[in-house]
Order: sequence, then structure tokens, then C-alpha cells
Amino acid sequence: MVDKNAITETFKRAATDILLIVVGVSIALTGDSWLAQRAENARTNQLLDALEAEWAAELVRMDTYLDELSQAKLAIITAINANRDNPPKLTASEAASLLRQTFRWGTFKPSDGALNTLLVDGLQNIDDTSLRMAVASWRTVLAEIVAEQAALRELGTLSEPMIGARIAQESRTAYSSEADEYSYDGYGMDAGIYALAAFADDEFIANKRHLLDLLNRYQKQLVSIRATLERNLTMLQERPPN
Repeated sequence: MVDKNAITETFKRAATDILLIVVGVSIALTGDSWLAQRAENARTNQLLDALEAEWAAELVRMDTYLDELSQAKLAIITAINANRDNPPKLTASEAASLLRQTFRWGTFKPSDGALNTLLVDGLQNIDDTSLRMAVASWRTVLAEIVAEQAALRELGTLSEPMIGARIAQESRTAYSSEADEYSYDGYGMDAGIYALAAFADDEFIANKRHLLDLLNRYQKQLVSIRATLERNLTMLQERPPN
């Protein structure tokens, strides 16, 4: 007859072995999961460091854009005022310099390499809810100026060249002997003479008035977006580690 105590002992040992195996596997899986999460957190922290540097650079670039916008707007206002004096009370060199300044503005183009990566596979690892929302919504914030940028580009790429070509064509008859190495954008004219003719042209000035209105709206939007970016950057700089 089989010894019942021996059978019971055998079952106890088997149960103990199974329990040890289960506990060991659980510990191993937990350890692997912890290590994987730690690696993910480390990678997310690296991406957030990269985003911090990216946004800090963006802030500097925005300030440059805003400064250029202010200077261009001032030049446009001066050109509009010059139109009231016919001919404008400017020398040819003053007019040429002023005209160049009216074109010295640009639309903001963000560089978002770190942001792209975070949005793809790192957003869920950001523990700070406010920071996670700020990162997730940044492109939506930027989308607010897309329409204004499109309007500015359209005005610059369509209206300006057409008006400029007409001014050059009409003015070349009077100033055909003035073309030299300082010719304006391939029109075969001295830059100063072209600028004086442009500032005396009502259609050109009307175009500049429209541009000034667009630049004013665009600048206000960019200032608002800059304030948002500055807040986001502060959150990044003050964030606790994941």
C-alpha cells in the first residue's frame, strides 16, 4: 500500500516547485517590464531634451522674424508716405534701400525633428499631463498662421512681379539709358530709378497697403504663438524627470 504521507509530501514538493517557477517567471517578467519602461523613459527624456533645444532655437528665430517684420512694416509705411509726394522726396539710393527693406520679411517655418519623433512613439511616456498636452497641441497652434502665410506668399508671388513688370516697362522708356550693374531684378533698370517709379505708382502702393494689413495680422499671430512657445519651453525646462 502506497504511503499516503509520501504522496502528500510529493504533491507538496511539486506544488512548491510550481509556485517557485511561477514566482520566478513573474519576477523575470516584471524585471524585463521595468527595464523596458526605464529604457523608454530614458529615451523620452532624451527626446524632451532635444525638443527643449529645438524650441529654444525656435524662440530665437521667432524673435528674428518679428524684428524683420517690424523693420519691413516701417519701410512700407515710409514708402506709402512717399507716394503722397509726387515725385517722392527721396534720392535714388534712398529709394532703392527703402524698397529692398519692404521685401525683407519672411514667414515662420518651424523645424520639428524631435517633435515628430515624440508624436510618433514618445508622447505616451510623458508623465506631466500639461507638458504632454503642450507637445501634442503644438502643431495645432502653428496651424493658426498657415492661412496668413498662404495669403502673404500669394501676394508676394503673384501681385508683386506683375506690378513690378508693368512699372519697369512703363519706366524704361524714360530711363532706358540708366541700366547698369545695379539693375533691379533683371528689369534692366537702376534700382533707385525703379524704386522711385514704384513709389509714385498708385497700384504698387495699394499693393503695399494690402501687404501692410496682412503683415500686421501675421505679426499679432506670431506674437501670440511666441508667448505659447515661451510657456511650453518653461514647462520643458522645469519638468521633473520621467
